Amino acid sequence: MFLKNPIIKYRLAVGLAMICLPVLAPYAALHASETRLWEDDQGREVRASFAGLSDDGESVKLKLENGETLPFPIGRLSRECRTHARERAETWAARADEPEYNFDTEWPQLVGFREDPEIEIVREDADAGVFIYESLNFRYVSDARLSRSVVRGFALLFEATHEFCQAMPIGMGEGERTDGKYLIKLYEDMMDYYTAGAPPGSAGVFMGSRNRIKVPFESIGVRPVGSGYMLDRSVSNRTLSHEITHQLTPREYYGSGRFNSWFIEGIAEYVASTPYRSGRYNTRAGRRAAVDYATGFSRDDNRGRNIGTDIQLSSLEDYMDMSYQQFLQNGNFNYAVGLLLTYYFIHMDGDGDAANLQAYLRALLDGSDRAEAEAKLLAGRTFEELEEDVERAWRRFGVRFQFGG
Repeated sequence: MFLKNPIIKYRLAVGLAMICLPVLAPYAALHASETRLWEDDQGREVRASFAGLSDDGESVKLKLENGETLPFPIGRLSRECRTHARERAETWAARADEPEYNFDTEWPQLVGFREDPEIEIVREDADAGVFIYESLNFRYVSDARLSRSVVRGFALLFEATHEFCQAMPIGMGEGERTDGKYLIKLYEDMMDYYTAGAPPGSAGVFMGSRNRIKVPFESIGVRPVGSGYMLDRSVSNRTLSHEITHQLTPREYYGSGRFNSWFIEGIAEYVASTPYRSGRYNTRAGRRAAVDYATGFSRDDNRGRNIGTDIQLSSLEDYMDMSYQQFLQNGNFNYAVGLLLTYYFIHMDGDGDAANLQAYLRALLDGSDRAEAEAKLLAGRTFEELEEDVERAWRRFGVRFQFGG
């Protein structure tokens, strides 16, 4: 900082009348500006970074090297700095509506929603058969009236899954909302659920084209009792956790050109197989739970893909490049492999810090094509070398991948 700092001098001159107004962008930490020399109209300089404009657009906020943020009138900057401030303000404002993607925290071990969700009754119209309830992040549109306590009970899973997805440092937890909430459609009758477009035999489905989950009452444990309903907490949440994860996955992760099947289904299976109880996900037993669920049956609910521990694939490249239609032709097997492959990239690859997966997902968020993104995931390896790494990593835990068969 130079002698006779013009910003400090100006602040002293106007005293307490100059108030540091809020920065326009809510995600300043995510989009931090570079530090540069700012010059006033008298040629005096200070090193600082851009931190937004005042609400009236007349002052620029500059963050000094000591961490203090101060306002300074744009009109008193040099012509070059005025131009730069306005250019930075346009970029800053454009980014204000971008979601905040977490890539920086440690991998969560025990995470969830710590309190019972607060439920707002938005609408209860018996004549129209429309009953709308809201928790913090979700809107539940039901075709039958439910008590606040019943909604609170199943909303805990939705909110806990949202917390878990956001806590994973792979940019999850920010799918597309509808009027500020994630939309959930609830159906009292299973036939109404199917008539609404849900696949026959399903227990819940995410409809990506309309950004909503459809789920029948019985899948969330809502059962009729007398003239009302109760919540059966013994009902497995695995299918619903899977579908919620789809809803919370950024659209960019679905990939450009071809559906990113292995990861989209793999991360949903990862969340669904993670032990869950009373609003908390516990990843500390995640590997054992993932292996049990993929190769056999879960110890929690005796459900699983049960593909066995000897897994044969023609090639990893072909598997990762499948269209979704191809993926579903052998869905049970491919979902299980997606889980194990996703687990590998999160916890086993490289230094076990998900760095290559993070680079891959960042590339998708930035609009890179599939080949460019996959190059980040490969991290200098060929697909054959990646196959060797996957084989070696999982062999230690009793799962035998074989490629080329």
